[in-house]
Amino acid sequence: MVNYLVKPVSWLMVSLCSFTVEPLNLAKAQILPDDTLGTTEMSVLTPEIIGDFSAIQIEGGAIRGENLFHSFREFNIGEARAVYFTHAAGIENIISRVTGSNLSNIEGTLGVLGNANLFLINPNGIIFGANARLDMGGSFIATTASSLVFENNLEFSTTNQNTIPLLTINTPIGLQFGEAVGNIINRSELLDGMQVQPNQTLALLGGNIFLEGGNLFAPGGRIELGSAASNNFVGLVLAPDGLIFNYEGVQNFQDIQLSDEANITVASPFLSASIPVVNAGEVRLLGRQLIITGDSAITANNFGANSGGILTFVASESLEISNESNLANNNFSEIGAGGEIKIETRQLIVRKSSIRAATFSAGSGGNIIINASESILVDGSGGFSRLSTESFSEGKAGNLQIMTGRLIINNGGQLTSTTRSSGEGGSLLVNASEIVKISGQSSTDTAPSGLFAATRGVGSGGLIKVNTSSLVVEDGAQISVSSTGEGAAGNLEVNTNNLRLENQGTLSAETASGEGNITIQAEDIFLRRNSTITTNATGLANGGNISIDTDLIVAAPEENNDLVANAVEGSGGQITLTAQGIIGLELRTIEDLERLLGTNNPNNLDPNLLTSNDITAFSQFNPEIDQGSVILQTPEVDPSQGLVVLPNEIRDPSELIATTCPADEGNYFAVIGRGGLPEDPRQPLISDMIWLDTRDFSEISDNLLSDIGQTAASKPPKKIVEATGWVVNEDNEVVLVAPLPGAAPQDWWYQGTGCSSF
Repeated sequence: MVNYLVKPVSWLMVSLCSFTVEPLNLAKAQILPDDTLGTTEMSVLTPEIIGDFSAIQIEGGAIRGENLFHSFREFNIGEARAVYFTHAAGIENIISRVTGSNLSNIEGTLGVLGNANLFLINPNGIIFGANARLDMGGSFIATTASSLVFENNLEFSTTNQNTIPLLTINTPIGLQFGEAVGNIINRSELLDGMQVQPNQTLALLGGNIFLEGGNLFAPGGRIELGSAASNNFVGLVLAPDGLIFNYEGVQNFQDIQLSDEANITVASPFLSASIPVVNAGEVRLLGRQLIITGDSAITANNFGANSGGILTFVASESLEISNESNLANNNFSEIGAGGEIKIETRQLIVRKSSIRAATFSAGSGGNIIINASESILVDGSGGFSRLSTESFSEGKAGNLQIMTGRLIINNGGQLTSTTRSSGEGGSLLVNASEIVKISGQSSTDTAPSGLFAATRGVGSGGLIKVNTSSLVVEDGAQISVSSTGEGAAGNLEVNTNNLRLENQGTLSAETASGEGNITIQAEDIFLRRNSTITTNATGLANGGNISIDTDLIVAAPEENNDLVANAVEGSGGQITLTAQGIIGLELRTIEDLERLLGTNNPNNLDPNLLTSNDITAFSQFNPEIDQGSVILQTPEVDPSQGLVVLPNEIRDPSELIATTCPADEGNYFAVIGRGGLPEDPRQPLISDMIWLDTRDFSEISDNLLSDIGQTAASKPPKKIVEATGWVVNEDNEVVLVAPLPGAAPQDWWYQGTGCSSF
């Protein structure tokens, strides 16, 4: 016997909906209302034809103000089935709960005949199948919370069922999660499946949330995935443009995962006469670990006249984007600005995937803002990995801002800001409290790992600015600002305690049209194995400038590490090097290169062809014009003499050890120097200091001078000679004796012991 009400209908309509009275089977629809709201306000299921399809209409329920309450023991919709809630005028929220112990399986269409918001609450879990579909004018919230909370601590609970007098006319203010929090799984693959109307919200709020190839769409609306652990509270605000959630009451999150080409989009609709102008929407994912993998995508592209959408990711532990997945916020609007991508987490990992904000029209591109308190890893192993802001048209590219403890980029991973047309490039700003380490190249296309700000068109390139305690660029990696078009290259600024370029590590500002300067402030700079700092210019462009302010710069000898500000036909740039110590670098003029390379062919005047470590700033093809300049600001230092070759033979230790220095006989004191060891490079390089006593002794008395003279001329006392043997005299007394100088050796019947006998 069924436990819900069915209105009288024809036998044909009864046969169309007979699945509703079958026992629970997740392959078919089964909706079983309960009587917790009283028999007069129970949910009523009616077979109807809606559009061209047979469906079940859910009527009845308990109306309280703008809220309509429904309560079910089971709530499932089978494949190719449809279920629609109805409501009276003035209803804003349809709130349905499941009080039984089974999860809800939605394989067909779930809809509302009207514009009210629909809440589906089942703490046991909710699954949306491959053909699941939403059809409603309002927002949709699927949650595994245990209750919906109203003002005055009233709850519509799945475990502590309210009686009719406790139902409230107030607006709901949040979701309370109980001890057991079920998961939510979305496998809907339909392009118009899990979708709400513009300016509405589609929210999945539960324990672990999985999009297993599932799609979520809210054009110009809001999509929210929130994963909360047990006994937490998520706040709720009903706004004109959808529902807004806050997580201040959440102490512990659970995990969210997108896989198997899952897709979330809140792109604004294309402009047309039939579609109102709306902004691109907002996507928010909040959890403990957020995993986006398997060619999955989250986008908020803007095609309208207003602002672009916002992608927000908050992960208390980590956000991982891998296996050709991407986060994209692209702007195609001629008027509106692109939206932002915001990430806040402890660890961010990007492998074989991308995060991108670009503009393809006159509107400006959006910014990417990442705050990873512990670390960021961008790994190009096996494929393309990039975080980028780009401009493909007149619009200015957005900025890429990184804040973290450790930024690690390897195997061809890249952070870029690029303009390819007339739009200006954005800035790339990195703040890493511990280290920035950039290593290696891609194994697939030899693309270098690095930070890049480039212009390929007429727009000027952007700025790269790096602030960190330690910066390491190694194994072919680069930090580069460049221009290959008509636009001026951007500038590169580095502020670090320790800068290390190792094994073809490069800092460069290369330009075909001017600008492109490098400024470095560092305590120590260490160059090894073909590493360079360069501001070379091609064509008629002038070389950029290099300004380095450091305590110490060291280039390992004969490893071809260079500082270069050369130009092909334009003027060379200026290198200003301010340092307390310069070790291993040599200034080279164009004449020096001609002599050392044995050629005056401008094409071959490249300091990289020498094994020495060189500083050059000149024009290769126009030596008669301004040659560029090198300014060394350092305490009396010749950089070519910075390294000292130590002697192969050390000093005789006997010369370094003093035994005795008797005060009553003539002695000498020898200064032997440092034994080949160089001066401390942290000390100023100055000439040997000579002590000079400038006091006037002319008034000292002659008696004192006489006494001094007599003392100096007095004979030294007799030397005390050690006894080396003994004899017995005629009185039978033992006498200690020593040989006279120059006397023949005596045969003592006792020989003293000397050092040579040991």
